[in-house]
Amino acid sequence: MKCKSKKYSVLLLFFVLILIFLTTFSIAFAAEEGETAKYYGAWSLVPSLLAVGLCLVLKEALLSLVTAVIVGATILTNGNIITGITKTVSTMIAQIADPWEASILLFFFVVGGLMGIIFYSGGAAAFVDFFRRRAKNARSIQLFGWIGGLIIFIDDYANAAFVGSLFRPLSDRYHISREKLSYIVDSTASPVSCIFLISTWIGFQVGLIGKALPADWPVKPYTIFLQSIPFNFYCLFAIAFVFMIAWTGRDFGPMLKAEYRARTTNHLWGENSTPLSGESEYEVVKNVKPRMINMIVPLVLMVGLSFFFMYKTGGGGAEKSFMEALADADSMLSIVYGTFIALFVSMIMYWIQHIDTPANMMKPFLVGAKGMLYASLTICPNIAINSSISSFEYDSLGSIVNGSGINHGSWLVQ
Repeated sequence: MKCKSKKYSVLLLFFVLILIFLTTFSIAFAAEEGETAKYYGAWSLVPSLLAVGLCLVLKEALLSLVTAVIVGATILTNGNIITGITKTVSTMIAQIADPWEASILLFFFVVGGLMGIIFYSGGAAAFVDFFRRRAKNARSIQLFGWIGGLIIFIDDYANAAFVGSLFRPLSDRYHISREKLSYIVDSTASPVSCIFLISTWIGFQVGLIGKALPADWPVKPYTIFLQSIPFNFYCLFAIAFVFMIAWTGRDFGPMLKAEYRARTTNHLWGENSTPLSGESEYEVVKNVKPRMINMIVPLVLMVGLSFFFMYKTGGGGAEKSFMEALADADSMLSIVYGTFIALFVSMIMYWIQHIDTPANMMKPFLVGAKGMLYASLTICPNIAINSSISSFEYDSLGSIVNGSGINHGSWLVQ
């Protein structure tokens, strides 16, 4: 079985290399003939397909994304690989300098550090102990993880960071594979933040709806969003499916193999896998009684202050309702503000409790931030590949069909 899998990996890698060669050659040839077109047709799909293909072969997200970005940039520069590399670097620098993207990276760093000192204070240990005493088996832990994903609804990034970090010790205790925990966290975090009454993504969606509506439209954008929730089938079914999988314990396909591996060999993640959360081991201060309030206060502060700053950055006041302000808010920056204040308040609170001094808390802060390093690094090429795809200026399916040479109008008269 292992030899067969290796054979398929080699074949896929060979296919990817051929695809890179043909892409570079065809674009370069077109440039020589003066045939460079505004629309790139099917070639606009190459970066995305290449990123997925390399991830399947190499099992390494960061390298796969960077390679895909370089290939996309090479296509845009008519097959010049050197210019493609320099364009990749320039694109990544420009995208990281964008306030929104910089806020995401800063949030990852700060929320990782906040988790580090929460664990250090014993707050996370009290939380884990609370659920451990009530958990009877692996099913209970999976259901608790699902419920935790529903509670931290403010943002999918915050949800995944906190729920994943808090429930990882519990899932490890009951030999739940990291693949399963990742599925539960991710497939709850994003859908919940997209359909809950208030969240950063809902503010973004309401803003898009408002921009698309005529100025004299009688229905408010937020009302339209609320009416659309029953039709958001992906989010609703994803949340329900996670609950069903956790409740029944029925797995299938690769997930079944991962769970069997974790339960029988205690290998929580696959061979040669690289967990995005890193390998940081959180420290816990000694000779201090764990208190759940040391975790609850930072979380409540972060969520509450994030909403407050969204209201302020969105221009909330007498002339603007809360939801109108939320639609215009800089949501990611607001969450960073809330997380920073929660971090400083937590350090002061732990200092008052004589847990440790703020200076000594910097070590667990950096340990927690280090755990988010790999995830932060994958954000950079992810942002760049989105920028590259946008640069193709393809008109969706029409340009792809045009580039393929298919007479797409003939079927209309047949």
